[in-house]
Amino acid sequence: SRLSWMISQRLHNKKDLLPVKRIFLIALLALSGCAANPTSEEAGVYRAVESVWTERIGHGAEGMHLLYTPVIEGDNLYVASVHEISALNRKSGKTLWRHLFDRAINTGAAIAQESLLFGSDAEVVSISKLTGEISWHARVNSEVLATPVVANGLVIVRTVDGNITAHEIDSGKQRWSYQFSVPVLTLRGGASPVIHGGIVYVGTASGHVIALDLQSGELRWDSTLAVAHGRNAIERLVDVDAPLLITKSGIIASAYQQGSMLLTPQSGQIVWKRDFSTVSGTTTDGEQFYFGDLEGSLWSASIARGATYWKQATLEGRELTQPALQADMVLVGDNEGYVHWFSKRDGSKRFSKRVQTRKEQFPIKTSTHGYNQSFNERRAILAPPVVVDEWAYLIDQRGVLEAFRLSK
Repeated sequence: SRLSWMISQRLHNKKDLLPVKRIFLIALLALSGCAANPTSEEAGVYRAVESVWTERIGHGAEGMHLLYTPVIEGDNLYVASVHEISALNRKSGKTLWRHLFDRAINTGAAIAQESLLFGSDAEVVSISKLTGEISWHARVNSEVLATPVVANGLVIVRTVDGNITAHEIDSGKQRWSYQFSVPVLTLRGGASPVIHGGIVYVGTASGHVIALDLQSGELRWDSTLAVAHGRNAIERLVDVDAPLLITKSGIIASAYQQGSMLLTPQSGQIVWKRDFSTVSGTTTDGEQFYFGDLEGSLWSASIARGATYWKQATLEGRELTQPALQADMVLVGDNEGYVHWFSKRDGSKRFSKRVQTRKEQFPIKTSTHGYNQSFNERRAILAPPVVVDEWAYLIDQRGVLEAFRLSK
């Protein structure tokens, strides 16, 4: 169950309380119990899905709650683990290069011109996209758990202590910084900023969404989505931890335990608010948005009104990833290592597959084996699926990366 998984996590000392985040969230949700595993595959209505290749990427997350979302450019796929970044051909799975680092890699990679960027412990690092060699590294205030984002020659970095910094792509030189307050207890992570129309949008751990000017870092607006209340620290969690979603109707944001909202991008004014919340994030086809809630149900809802179209509850009790769209389906991973395809029209299930190596030998030993033995066979998928046409790529916490392909 999730509770036994989270008990096995590395404990931090008091000064490291801020980076510890999602441990408390997942342990709380675990009280509802764990659902039974679905079948390995179901017959599709219109298509079939097949595994094309699988590859191990280092030691994966080594028992830490980190999201290593793969990133694709052309036929190249780049993916990270705790101390390694690999470049592969996305169709064959052939390794193009693999580079080991003597520093922690806490995030997935971001593409910036001829470079890849990742967050580490109190620094952001730029490496060559061709070789993996380090180009530059820049110090920041604290641990980086959110993948850096790139726009207009700048790299925007978020740290766990509530600092947003902008760095020049070529040199790493800091252009500006902005600090917002962070409660003592928060969820682990904090989503990457979202950039649109020259504005940097950030959800905060205190229940706010802020908008910053991309070039200067000047605050444009600060919108309060939720106010903390309750008898204990967990009940007072109101993090806007899920990635913000920019749509033609506005910005979709979700505050933990406080609901989801549509905001105007000009001022942050709330257009509508609904009771459902997500911590993994949403995706959209333009008219509807799709998300997994705190209980593990998958939803479809209207962007314009927030009204729900359907709810798929067969995965309740699991932690779902941010969904992705593929063909006429919604694709989502779960904390048991399964990936599921559901109909966009009515939420009915099409397929389920489990991310796995070709031989699946256990236990898979890591450098954390001494203190975290129960995690060796855990297969949680935390990073969202990455979809390109008929291809879908998923990676679990062991570092097992698998490429699936739809076929008629």
